[in-house]
Amino acid sequence: MSAPAAMSAPAAGRRLHPEEAGFFYMDAMRCVAASAVVLNHVRDLILVDASQATLPGLAATLVYLLAGFGHQSVMIFFVLSGFWITRAVVRREDRPAFWQSFLIDRLSRLLIVMVPALVVGGALDAFGTWFVAPSAYDGSSGAHSMPDVAATLSLPALLGNLVFLQGLVTPPFGSNGPLWSVAYEFWYYIWFPALWLARRGRFSIALLGLAIGLLDVHLAYGFVSWLCGSALAFALQAAVQRDWVGRRGIAAPVLFGGALLLIAALAFSRRFTIPFWTDVVISAAFALTLFGLCLWLPQRRRAFQWLTIYGARASFSLYAIHYPVGAFFISIVLAGKRLQPSGGALALVGLAWLALIGIGWLFASVTERHTPAIRDRLQGRRIPSA
Repeated sequence: MSAPAAMSAPAAGRRLHPEEAGFFYMDAMRCVAASAVVLNHVRDLILVDASQATLPGLAATLVYLLAGFGHQSVMIFFVLSGFWITRAVVRREDRPAFWQSFLIDRLSRLLIVMVPALVVGGALDAFGTWFVAPSAYDGSSGAHSMPDVAATLSLPALLGNLVFLQGLVTPPFGSNGPLWSVAYEFWYYIWFPALWLARRGRFSIALLGLAIGLLDVHLAYGFVSWLCGSALAFALQAAVQRDWVGRRGIAAPVLFGGALLLIAALAFSRRFTIPFWTDVVISAAFALTLFGLCLWLPQRRRAFQWLTIYGARASFSLYAIHYPVGAFFISIVLAGKRLQPSGGALALVGLAWLALIGIGWLFASVTERHTPAIRDRLQGRRIPSA
């Protein structure tokens, strides 16, 4: 959920540098992954589980299928995060005051979205719990993603979320369960540079952050998926040095082999309980597919431009705010009752999904859009006047 440095958009249709190709496709995948998470949660809040659906038609079957990749989409976020953070750490490791600059970059990126999301989400959860539809917020609706919100709207939970301990020491604040992955990513932001710098004898107190992994084995497991993004960053660097870029004989087997492996891993994960190794295979296959795309050097397609723009500018905001906003408005309509997948219910799923994507864009316009200005001010850089 981290953004690459700002760069001028190349003209549609021209060849891309491998780094530009990576950014283009990674930003597009951020949009796809965030949208998949939203669809997963909207379906869970509105429709009964597939096993409880009475004679679902083709459209309902398709919705259940597409809405079933929420967890897998988080693995995609981990890979993308691993790529960008690894690239940033390697490029700036010799700069003075590395940790100060790095943490300002990361915390400004996270907190400018997290703090408003916690405030807005908490307010909506409280109002919905006590005044709108208590049965939608007490965990009895059947939605797997909805906790007993009254138990998680607490000051300790709020403080734990502000220091990225949600899902590890405290629960995610209110209904906003998706924030568990933001805590995971924060600790990966600490772990990787601490380990990377230690290889050169530059030890820091940040190494103590590895102890957080003892709190939850899944945090350590997720780091393996995150490191697939690191492997992608190093592989792309090596490919450029060896002049592999643009060689279709190398790119084609990597791209299509990775894509086939990714499809197989996603299909397997839908049929069986997702163990640790399945997450790693999904992450590795996704990284391999992106590597193939970067080697192939395809042209920028104008038809996909909106995906990259949304992914770069609003995917984190969408991820951070969608659940409490969606839960609130769905509770007004359904009062905690989930529906059979009728035509009207499916239309409600689609409408809620699109509305939340729009709300994510609006939320980003007042939060992460201002990340560069906040970061530069904290770094003490001169901000040019408009």
